[in-house]
Amino acid sequence: MQIDSQNGTTFLVKEEINLWYLILLLWRHKIQIAIVTTIFAIGSVWFALRTPDIYLADVTVATVGSDGRSARAPLGRLGELASLTGISLPSAENTATNIAMIQSRIFMMSFIDENNLLPILYEKSWDKETKEWSLKDGQKPPSLQKAFKKFSGLIEIIHDRKTGLVTLNVRWYNPELAAEWANKIITKANSYLREKAINEAQESIEFLKKQISETNEIVLQNQMYALLQKELQTVKLASVRKDFAFNVIDPAIVPEVKNAPKRSSICILGTIIGAIFGAITVLIRHFTRRT
Repeated sequence: MQIDSQNGTTFLVKEEINLWYLILLLWRHKIQIAIVTTIFAIGSVWFALRTPDIYLADVTVATVGSDGRSARAPLGRLGELASLTGISLPSAENTATNIAMIQSRIFMMSFIDENNLLPILYEKSWDKETKEWSLKDGQKPPSLQKAFKKFSGLIEIIHDRKTGLVTLNVRWYNPELAAEWANKIITKANSYLREKAINEAQESIEFLKKQISETNEIVLQNQMYALLQKELQTVKLASVRKDFAFNVIDPAIVPEVKNAPKRSSICILGTIIGAIFGAITVLIRHFTRRT
């Protein structure tokens, strides 16, 4: 650093900093950088080894319509009459709606409760011997709403719009449970949507029967009989079809290879971050002292 005086005024002339200067500076402090890098490398290895293996189980399904096909032909005047009477006829299944149903709170919370997943999701707080929660004073047992948030983070649903196929992924530490949950979610989804369709069809049947008895117009009665036949067909098909909304193409199997963590990547990334942190520390200390 140079101090230059001219006409009673002092000027501070900064020495030019170039790349070579920085390289030499870092090289002079290579031991300090190496120590910081080593500490980060050891920490990343420790973290990678302590992180449990996570397995991914996936099930592939194809969405189907209420008539067992991927789409239903237009119903023409029957569809118009149905909309006028407030009846929803079976149509091509709305894949987005079905996926949203699986991800909904009511469905997930019901699944967690039916399969008694709370002790599994919160294993550290569950005493396997006494079959009771081991909680600190004032701590409440985990609720279904809390479990919903955690369980939702384990589920991933991918919809391929080109093929129409839907893939449901479940990640968990136990590969057997991951595969079991994936298959059970699809089974429950089919059962839930089947019961919903049957209930709605039965309500429509009762409504149509009442309207037919109160109507004297032959043309309108014939149209309502046609709608009634459709609803009866819906109940019949839904009652006998196991894969009501999702046709299983490839069921989930127990994964043999872990999906995460990528321990080598964690170690490499931790070492790189350590080297960068060490270099930045050296530069900050150097220029702080100069200032």
